Amino acid sequence: MSAPQKKPKNLPAIALTPDDVIPHAHCPVCGGNDLVPYFELTFHQITIPYQRCRGCDLVFMNPVPNQDWYDRLYGQAFWETKSAKSAPEETQARQKQLIKELQRTEKLCATLDAAGCSPKPGARLLEIGCAFGLIISSIAEHYQATAFGVEPSELAAGFAQTLGGVDVIAPTIDQLSEMEPEPGQQMDVILFSHVMENVVDLNKVFKAVDRWLAPGGVVLMETPNSTVQNSTHIYHPYCFSQASLRQLFGGHDFEIVSLRASGRPSSTLIPRYLTLLAKRGADGGQATPSGPNGGFDRRLGHGWREAVKRTPLVLVDRILTSLLYAPGDAAKRRASDLAAAHLAGAHLADEDGG
Repeated sequence: MSAPQKKPKNLPAIALTPDDVIPHAHCPVCGGNDLVPYFELTFHQITIPYQRCRGCDLVFMNPVPNQDWYDRLYGQAFWETKSAKSAPEETQARQKQLIKELQRTEKLCATLDAAGCSPKPGARLLEIGCAFGLIISSIAEHYQATAFGVEPSELAAGFAQTLGGVDVIAPTIDQLSEMEPEPGQQMDVILFSHVMENVVDLNKVFKAVDRWLAPGGVVLMETPNSTVQNSTHIYHPYCFSQASLRQLFGGHDFEIVSLRASGRPSSTLIPRYLTLLAKRGADGGQATPSGPNGGFDRRLGHGWREAVKRTPLVLVDRILTSLLYAPGDAAKRRASDLAAAHLAGAHLADEDGG
C-alpha cells in the first residue's frame, strides 16, 4: 500500500467559484462607470482583478468574493490559525503587533483631541472588528469610557472580553446592522481601525452606523493609504484614497471633520495610513465626484514611496521613525504581558479542542 499523499501547500484554502463572487457594473462608492483595470491579485493560483474608478479614485475588487466566502476564509485562516502558532518567533511577532496597536491608539486619541471630539467620561465606544480588544479598551481607559466591540472570531472575542473588558455585542457588521439599539444604547464613537477595507457591503456598514451612532457621535477610521502604497490584498475588497473616502462619507450624509495622511507609527516619510474623523452632516448633501481622476496624485505618491525605499532616504526614515515613534516602556510591558496571555489562551484552546 502506498503512503497517503500530502496536500500540496499551494492549493487554495477554500475554492473560489463563479457562485462566490459579486460583479460590479458601477463603482460601489460613487456609482460611476468610468472604470479602468488597476491590478491583478494572485491568491493560491486564483486571479482576482482590481479596477480603479476614475470618478472618485476608489480601487476595488471586481468581481469581489461575497461575504459568505470571506466568512469561510476568516474562520479557516485568520485569528484562530495565527493564535495557534506558539513558536517563540510567533510570540515575538505578536508582541510587536501589540506595541504597534498601542501606538496606533495614541494616534487615534490625538485625532479625537485635536478635533475637539474627545469622549466624555462614561461615553460608549464601539469598535467594528475589535480583534483582541486592545485598541478600543485602551481608548476607553484613556477617556474613562465603556468599550464595546463587534468581532467574528470567537477566540479573539473571548480575549477581548476577558482581558480587555470589552462587551462584544455582535459577531459581524451584518448582524449589527439588523439589531436595533435600546434607548441609551447608541454609541458616542464608532471605530474602524483597518477594517472598513475588509467589508464587502459598504451599505450595510453605514446602515449599522446610522442605527448605532448616537446624536452628536463621531465615526473614527484608519485605513491604508492606497495613493502612496498598494493595499491590494485578499482581505481588502477596497483600497481607499482621500478622494474616495470623501466621496464615500459624503455620499452617506457625513461631514468629514478631519482627514489626514501619516506614516505613524511605521514611517516618518511615507504617509502609509489615512485617519478620518466624521460626523453626520447638517445639510445631508451628497458628495459628487469633481471630474475624471487621472491618477496623478497616485503616481506621485507611489513614486515618492519608491524614492524613499530605494535611496539613502530609507535610512533617514528608519532613524527618524525610531526616534519619533519609539514605544515607551509601559507599552512594551503591556504588550509583553498580553502576548504571554494570548499564548496561554491559545494553549488552552488547543487542549479544549484536542
